[in-house]
Order: sequence, then C-alpha cells, then structure tokens
Amino acid sequence: MMRRNDIKGQAGARRALEVACVGGHSIMLVGPRGAGKHTLLEAYQQTEIGAAVVGMAVDCCPCGNYQATRKECPCSARLIARYWRRLERAAEGYDILLEVPELNTREYLAEPDLEREKWEDTRVKAAWKWGGEHTLLDIKGDDATRRLYEMAVDRCGLTLDRANRMVRVARSIANLAESERIQAKHLAEAAQYSRLPY
Repeated sequence: MMRRNDIKGQAGARRALEVACVGGHSIMLVGPRGAGKHTLLEAYQQTEIGAAVVGMAVDCCPCGNYQATRKECPCSARLIARYWRRLERAAEGYDILLEVPELNTREYLAEPDLEREKWEDTRVKAAWKWGGEHTLLDIKGDDATRRLYEMAVDRCGLTLDRANRMVRVARSIANLAESERIQAKHLAEAAQYSRLPY
C-alpha cells in the first residue's frame, strides 16, 4: 500500500490533493509518463482524513513524453492538439486540474518528508470541520476578491460551471487557512486549478 510518507517531491500536487481532501473535490492530474500521477492519487485516495478524493491521472500526450526531459516525444503537433481537445472535454467534470511535472534528480534522491503526513492530517481534519459557504455571496463582500473573480471569468473564458467549481475550491482553501470568508489569495490559488496546464 502506497503511503503519503513515501512520496518524494511534488509539493504542488500534494497541496492540490490536500485541498481536494478538504472539500471532496474531483481532481485531474496531467503530466509526463512516470511523473508519479497514479502514485499520488493512490496515496491520497487511501487516506482516512477529510472527504474521499475522486481522481484521474492522464498522460500529457498520446505517447506520454510531451515536455519530458529524459525522453523524446514523437507525437506531431496536430496529434497533440487533437489529444488535448479530447482531454478538455474530459476535464469539464473535474474541480481541480493540475500539471504534475517530472521529478528532478535532487528530488528523486531526497529522503521523503516523514512529518508531512502527520502535518497534513492535522490541517485537513481541522479544515474539514470548518465548513463555510461556497456560493458567490461569499466573495461579493470583498472588492478585491470580486474583481479577481471577474478577471478570472472574463480573461480565462470560464464557463459558469467552471467558475462555480473555482469558488467551491476556493472555499476549501479558505477552510485550510481557517478563514471565515474567501479572500483574494484563496480565489487566486483556486483559479490556477481551473484550466488545463498546456
């Protein structure tokens, strides 16, 4: 059984999975083959903290080596574009979209952070009980947060469903910070999870 203490590196992915545990969010991990996407999902789906995480791990191109540093990708630009159009349709059903990069040599050789799992458990359990609204009313009371929401929707072309998912994720991030209201920094992080990385 894969444990979270066995994971090396991937701080960004672990943060996103931590947020997913708080709110029971669905998550899609995208990256080169061998980056550890399935390992991460397995480790966090087996956890007993927070809510159940529903996840999907997908390669970043048909061969799985697009933007990989150690292998060449033979896929044509046209083939990759077609692949990503299909991936975009699949991504519509997920709350969090995240790129998982390859581990570099230093991360691969580093010892796992054995205290991280205990720290995550404490934070997620506290945030899971925090509660809080996750509607648009929760961001309208703060000008900076409202402006950031409007910018994310208008400039990124988010659908109403995607925008609502972003607010729900921001609520979970606010819970981790033990904040009663969604602040601009919480929405900014959630916005980063609202689009495919490529």
